[in-house]
Amino acid sequence: MKSIKIDLESLSGGAIETRSVDVDWSAASDDEDPSWCSYEAVACDKCGKVLVLHCGDGNCKHKSTDDDSECDGFVGFADGPMMNYWYPVRIDDCEDAARKIADLPLCVVEMADGATGLALTGGGMDLSWEICEAFIRIGYLPPARFSDLPGMAGKTLDAKTRAIVGACKKSHEVLIQRSRWAIERLAKLEKDLRAEGRKQKATMNACDHNHMTPGETRLLPIGGDGNVIVCRRHYWHEIVFRKERNRYLGEGAFLLPAWEDLVVYSEAQQL
Repeated sequence: MKSIKIDLESLSGGAIETRSVDVDWSAASDDEDPSWCSYEAVACDKCGKVLVLHCGDGNCKHKSTDDDSECDGFVGFADGPMMNYWYPVRIDDCEDAARKIADLPLCVVEMADGATGLALTGGGMDLSWEICEAFIRIGYLPPARFSDLPGMAGKTLDAKTRAIVGACKKSHEVLIQRSRWAIERLAKLEKDLRAEGRKQKATMNACDHNHMTPGETRLLPIGGDGNVIVCRRHYWHEIVFRKERNRYLGEGAFLLPAWEDLVVYSEAQQL
């Protein structure tokens, strides 16, 4: 198994929030119009050369699948994705990435739309260690979803496990910092929204019909020295009511002042 020498600062945080996504692999990779293509590294059992094969390739002599070789060693079968999910992540060079994870139970997958990611080529046990290691090898901090690493019988803290654990801890440190930034942004948003609410409230005008309005309110005389504060809409409601009453009580029973002749309420407060 490969040893891991990594600089945590060099690993991208672009996959920290990656999760498994369900996908149907039943669309065969050798269809005339394939929906996906896998890249899996398989080594010759004789010369050790690593070949990158597509799903279903291999299971033959080395020279049968490699035009540059006369080796008669055996090249195993490229299983391709085995589980109906994958881990989307940007991979610029699928063949190179496949070589980097050659001895791990994962392969690289490229979808017809250009999306890329990793997929398991085996299962039956918790493969969190292998998934995290694969992401590290292709240049990413491991997804936090898989970084709750299980204790495994016989596994000890060596250079490799220390590197994987360190990368997983870094993933959570980055998540914590992202959460702090998010909280700070939300706190600022809350402050800005509160200030905007106060600003709007300060510019809103009360209407005696139990609501606030951004428009002007004016004083509508109701007899004697009394007035009612009305917005334009409720002014018209009042005028319609007064006209109706004047039909029964006689013209002039209720005054019908024009809106423009009413005193603006905000100005009246300043008098």
